[in-house]
Amino acid sequence: MQAKLLDVELSIRGILRGYGLKVGEVSRGRFEAPIRELIQGHDMLETVIGPTRRG
Repeated sequence: MQAKLLDVELSIRGILRGYGLKVGEVSRGRFEAPIRELIQGHDMLETVIGPTRRG
């Protein structure tokens, strides 16, 4: 399960990198907030990445 979570996080970082956005170092468990901040205002990124939120 943790390996899949890491895969998702790395995929999100890769998608953002394609848009010139970098996440930087984020402590475990605090990944969602900086991502939400970065994708805010980017309709395409909100559509693609928004639904991947942890629940």
